[in-house]
This record gives sequence, structure tokens and C-alpha cells, in this order.
Amino acid sequence: MAGRGLPGFLIADQRGNVKEVIRPIVEPGDTLVACGADVGVFTHVAPAIGAAGVVTFEPDRIQIECFRRAFAAEPAVSRVFLIEQGAWSEPGVREFPIAPGQSGESSVLVRSHNCIRAPVTTIDRIARELGLSVNLIKWTSRARSAKPRKVLLKPSDVTGGS
Repeated sequence: MAGRGLPGFLIADQRGNVKEVIRPIVEPGDTLVACGADVGVFTHVAPAIGAAGVVTFEPDRIQIECFRRAFAAEPAVSRVFLIEQGAWSEPGVREFPIAPGQSGESSVLVRSHNCIRAPVTTIDRIARELGLSVNLIKWTSRARSAKPRKVLLKPSDVTGGS
């Protein structure tokens, strides 16, 4: 399956699993951050279960195109902010390795000789620019030769505050 139908297929295939995971922790009106947009499964599900908005970071041009196709006709798109940069601890430019044989599969943790260089910024900076308060952060963690693991964090988990 290629082209326009693929992002929609991937979203439909994974939507139920994502809903089960985030429904108990997302409260109506929450603003969520997705670090690594991929094709937008998390971003597609969040507004449907009550999130006020989703800020999604993606540095990979291939994934950005998949994301745009997936959201081309979505009514919730007004509550979705696509940041075409990676999320990092400080603004700048970083190299993101591309997993061998995985078009569009970039990661901060995969070891590879193939890399993309992309701008990065901070979640705090973007939240401030958009005038948003962040309630939940989704981060995809990949250990070498392991399956991707989704990590969901409340901002207080990161800062130690409440």
C-alpha cells in the first residue's frame, strides 16, 4: 500500500490501542505534546477524546509529509500545531540518525551512518509562543534493536514540580 492511503490505514490500525492508553490520563481541555509526529496516530486520537489541542514536533521531512496527508481533511486540524523541528533541551541544529532500511524512521537513539540534520527547539519555547500550558508529553524512545516504546509524561514528572 503506497501513497495517500497509507497514513490513514496506519492511523486506523493503531487508533484503538492509543485510545486505551491515553484515555485514562487525558482530561477534557488538556494540551498534549507529541515529540515525534510519525503519521499522527497520537495526534489524531487526542482531540477525539477531549484534548483541547496537540502540539506535535517532527524533524523528518518524510514523516512531515505523511503527517500532512493524514490530516489534510481532518476537522480537528485547527487544534493541531505541527512544529517542523525536533524537540530538544535547547534550540539549535541536531543530527537525527535514520534507521537502516526504514524510510522516514528517524530517532535520537538509533545508531546509523545515515543522518538528517534538522532544526530543534524546546517545548517550553513553543508553548510560550503559542500561549499554551502543556498537560501531557508523548515521547517515543527507541533503544538499539528494540521496539519503539511510547513514554507518556506529565510536565511535573520532568520538572519535579506540580
